[in-house]
Amino acid sequence: MGRLPYVWDYDIYAPYPEIVRRLGFRALVEGWPRWRNAVRSAGRRRRLDFLTAWGVEQRPEWLER
Repeated sequence: MGRLPYVWDYDIYAPYPEIVRRLGFRALVEGWPRWRNAVRSAGRRRRLDFLTAWGVEQRPEWLER
């Protein structure tokens, strides 16, 4: 797999497509309520709040992947 271009424990984050690709959208939506408070960046939390809510409403087919 090689070296990853990001580290989760620091203020360096994966781009959203990479997060979704690695976790899967369903796992992201299901796990987000548990992980939300662990994300230190308020802006990142807001964007992931939006991504999960928007995806469930506008792209329900993403949950099937």
